[in-house]
Amino acid sequence: MLGIFTSITMQMKRIYSGLLEVETCTRADLSEMFGYFNQHASESDYIVGWIDSLAGGKSIGRGDVHRANYLAPGMDPHPAQTLRTENQHLGPNLFGVLPRSVMWLLMRPMVRNAGMKVVNRGKYLAGSFSGVKKYQQPHVQFHFLLDYIPDWKKAYEPGGLIQYQPFIPKETAYDAFSEILSLCRRRGLPNYLTVLKRHRPDDFLNPLPGIETPLRSGRHPGNRSLAAGIRLIETTAGSG
Repeated sequence: MLGIFTSITMQMKRIYSGLLEVETCTRADLSEMFGYFNQHASESDYIVGWIDSLAGGKSIGRGDVHRANYLAPGMDPHPAQTLRTENQHLGPNLFGVLPRSVMWLLMRPMVRNAGMKVVNRGKYLAGSFSGVKKYQQPHVQFHFLLDYIPDWKKAYEPGGLIQYQPFIPKETAYDAFSEILSLCRRRGLPNYLTVLKRHRPDDFLNPLPGIETPLRSGRHPGNRSLAAGIRLIETTAGSG
């Protein structure tokens, strides 16, 4: 944050349901991913892409896209119920049996290059086979899905994780993110979780529209990570 805020006035947006209309589909590479964003950004309240950062060659930047819109007045027959806090969250157990509190332990064997390659490929293929899907989803589940695994960061121990979150103007974002994904692969430090987000311009801290991609890479301590991090910063700075 820039400085200390002593007073903030926020303009809120009224919603008429605790649910969002969600559409998901897969894109075969980064070019298709950006094309989808450009096509649907103006007609979506939210749009986010998951990228398989371990895929290379012609498949670099492939992944899933999720876009969502608020429900219009009258579309939700039970808004008083869907807006309740207890209806925004998932239950404490996965499939009604496995406690979510232990799921990070099951993640640990997969938090390495070979494991994440299998997970990412499986996720992408599953999305490809199912095609375009449309469904309704609570706001909290759409925005904070990863947080439904308590203590998920422990899966990256003992080395921990590095999160790098570049925000780049949309005019230069494609070239910059192509270089970032390629750089991480060349250095042997692929991102285990890569998300692409669109930001609207505003009159406060963000006067220009831009694209953001949080990158999370784990279990790679040492000088190799530091050198790659410096190069990532240089790439971001050079893109505006």
